[in-house]
Amino acid sequence: MIRMTKKKILKSLIHKSWISLFLALIGSLGAATVLLYTGTLLKTLQSNFHKFEFNAQLIPLLQPLVIFGCLIAVCSFLRSYFYARFWENMEEKLRHYIFESILNSSVSYFENQNHDQCLHYFDHHLKTINHTVRITFSVLLRNIVILLGSLTLMFQQSIYLSCITLGMICILIILIYPLIRIIKNKVKTKNHHDLKIIDFIKERIENIKIILAFNKSAFERNQFNLLSTEHKDIHRRYYFVRSIVTSLIIFLCIVILCSVVVLGFILANQSYMTYEQLLSFTIYAFLAGITAGPMGEYILDIQKTLISFNEIYQFITAEKSITIPKDRKRYQTQNKGTLLVHNVSYKHQNAKFNVSDISFILQPGEKMAIVGPSGAGKTTLFSLLMRFYEPHRGDIYLNGISYQDMTIKSVRDKFGWVPQDTLLFSGTLLDNITYGSDSFSIQHLKKIIHLSQLEEVIDALPQGIYTPIGINGCRLSQGQKQRLAIARAMLKNPDIYLLDEATSNLDTINQMAVEKGIKNLMNTRSCIVIAHRLSTVVTCERIVVMDKGNIIDVGSHAELTMNSALYRKLISSQFSDVS
Repeated sequence: MIRMTKKKILKSLIHKSWISLFLALIGSLGAATVLLYTGTLLKTLQSNFHKFEFNAQLIPLLQPLVIFGCLIAVCSFLRSYFYARFWENMEEKLRHYIFESILNSSVSYFENQNHDQCLHYFDHHLKTINHTVRITFSVLLRNIVILLGSLTLMFQQSIYLSCITLGMICILIILIYPLIRIIKNKVKTKNHHDLKIIDFIKERIENIKIILAFNKSAFERNQFNLLSTEHKDIHRRYYFVRSIVTSLIIFLCIVILCSVVVLGFILANQSYMTYEQLLSFTIYAFLAGITAGPMGEYILDIQKTLISFNEIYQFITAEKSITIPKDRKRYQTQNKGTLLVHNVSYKHQNAKFNVSDISFILQPGEKMAIVGPSGAGKTTLFSLLMRFYEPHRGDIYLNGISYQDMTIKSVRDKFGWVPQDTLLFSGTLLDNITYGSDSFSIQHLKKIIHLSQLEEVIDALPQGIYTPIGINGCRLSQGQKQRLAIARAMLKNPDIYLLDEATSNLDTINQMAVEKGIKNLMNTRSCIVIAHRLSTVVTCERIVVMDKGNIIDVGSHAELTMNSALYRKLISSQFSDVS
């Protein structure tokens, strides 16, 4: 969570980019001023053009037009280029805030959130802000300057007509304000449904094998057609209301202009103003009208941008992480590899406790297995140890230090986690092995590769350890992925290993290699393993049997085989290598 107000965030976005913003503003103001006075110059030309012949007399008169044209070109470059630079700096900082917020979020936050919503912040919301900052805002500022300049010149011609014009504009604003609020709600609905249809498509792509295997293509096609039709209707309603507002503003601007011209003729006929003043007033009113006409579009774009910025702000400032004090004690190295879990209980939101009053001690160098049926609380216990969750009751002590006296980073630095489903990143084999290890020697890396049974895998790859493995390791087999995960945990050189043994069945060669890698891992440090194979269980000094969030029995394999009915049932029904 980023603890900043909107004002501070906006200030940080502009910080170090103010020069680009200043030059962009100069460009916008310059272009607007030049355009405004170009109109005055053209009016002068029109009134004096008949006095000149097409000869050298026209050249001095046309020189200002050439100069004004060059100034407009320079100002347009400043406006376009430096607004783009200003936005790129803003976008980089916003991306940083969003990604930093993701990294600082707890696992429980993402379990209750739509993952694609995070992508929506990077994609849709940033694009919306980009369009407004780079295009809408720059043009809007130029038009505002032209509008104010036109109004000033209008007041010079007729204060009475100008006041009437401003009064009509105020009435226009009052009329369209309720429609702007309606559009704001339409934008929120549209954004929500955009995300909904993206979620639907992504989920079907990820589960395409299931769809095809169960012959549900027709069903999914109908579901998509319904969702797509709803999506079209929502967008159609949004653009209908938006078009009405824009058209209404343009129409009312024309009505105002026509009304002012008619009133001006009446005043001119009654000698309250000259026809030359009326002509000048009409030109400036027309210039004000064509700049005010698109204001509806700009206002709608700004509304969308404010919604997008508010969505990003709510995300980056939301309470998503566990609040932990800084370390108050140093690690006691004589207790390295010790873990004490004392009366720990945890539950997801309003559900029953996933684990309840769990207590055990892991001694340095000890190997402990945790077994139990599905839903027993084994994975939840690992999540508590890794501090993905905070217990509702009880405490955990690592190397003699309470979790409450340690930062999250301090806790996780001491664990080497091997998840059941191997999680890999696109990149090379080396990138994934060394992920989480800031420093290591080549000799130590070679030793880890040997212990994790990765040597033959590396030798078989075309570029060896530098071979790209694809998204989520798609170029590796399941057994190769598991060995890579073991190597990654071992290279980290932690105090304690947490191994969630994979349940997938492998071929004999891969199975033997993985088992040997697991054995080598468990022999080097304190280790807790969620076991699914009897061959893993029997190597552990102590076995904890869990069921329904509670510890039912504790003992060695021989003791539990004799005394625990649940353990005997697990041996016969669950362990994958029991014949």
